[in-house]
Amino acid sequence: MQVEILDDDCRRVDEGMSKSSEWMTGHDKSRALSVNRPDPGELRQDIQSLRAFIKEVDARMKSVKQRRKAVLEPLEPEFG
Repeated sequence: MQVEILDDDCRRVDEGMSKSSEWMTGHDKSRALSVNRPDPGELRQDIQSLRAFIKEVDARMKSVKQRRKAVLEPLEPEFG
C-alpha cells in the first residue's frame, strides 16, 4: 500500500509514451526511423527526465509508506 499516483504522473507518462510511440517501429502511429527521429541530445534529456521522475516517485513512495504505517498502526489505549 505504498502507491500514490497523481494526475501529473499520468500526464507525464502519457506524454512520454506518446512521444516515443511516434518513432518506435511497431506502433500504430510510428514513422520510419529516418523520419522525425530525435537527436542524441534530445534522447539524453528524455532519459534524464525519466530518471528524475523515477526519483520523485521513489521518494514519494517512501513518504507514503511512512504515512500509511502510521495510519495502520494500532492505537495505544490512553489508560491501560
